[in-house]
Amino acid sequence: MLACLLTYLLACVLTYLFTYLFTYLLACLLTYLLTYLLAYLLACLLAYLLTYLLTCLLTYLLTCLLAYLLTYLLTYLLTYLLACLLTYLLIYLLIYLLTCLLVCLLTYLLIYLLIYLLACLLTYLLIYLLTCLPTYLFTFLFTYLLTYSSSNYLRLQVIQSKCLRVIGNHLRRTPASHLHDSLHMEPIPVLIHRLTDKLFAHCHLHPNPLVQQIGNYTLDDLTNLYRKYKHERTKHILL
Repeated sequence: MLACLLTYLLACVLTYLFTYLFTYLLACLLTYLLTYLLAYLLACLLAYLLTYLLTCLLTYLLTCLLAYLLTYLLTYLLTYLLACLLTYLLIYLLIYLLTCLLVCLLTYLLIYLLIYLLACLLTYLLIYLLTCLPTYLFTFLFTYLLTYSSSNYLRLQVIQSKCLRVIGNHLRRTPASHLHDSLHMEPIPVLIHRLTDKLFAHCHLHPNPLVQQIGNYTLDDLTNLYRKYKHERTKHILL
């Protein structure tokens, strides 16, 4: 009976020990497996996250680099095109300005040359006329113009008065003195007297000796040359 009891106790103890040991070993194995599995999963997850982050980072860097390169290339290209355009415009503007300047200069030179040639021609003609005309022709013309009949001066005065009435829109009966005062015009005799005084006052200063001789006549000389004209005044107021 005691042996059976001991055998039963020993069997219970051994069963308990084997059960506890098996349970402990199984728990350790499961713990190890779970730990290894969690470590593996975490490692995979971290690897995937790192791969994804690196991929995104590289993609972002490549995108920024490409965008910067494209922006730089476009900016450089636009700058180059703008510089070429401005250079072309400046060259065209300079060529246009130089062409206009040359045309204006040539036009001015041609006009100046024509004016100079005309002036030389007119000067030559005047010198030729003043040199070739005889002295008596000047004397006769001036004497004829300055000592002609007084009726001609009256006709000229009448024509002048008519013209002044038309210019000033005056009535037909307006006095001649009022016409001359309102329009500031000299009468014909006064005008001829003033021109005659000016002519004889400057004749002796002229470089041409023929013109100088016009103002050297006395009243007796004019009377002897043209006896049909009767001069009652001195030579500078022959009218």
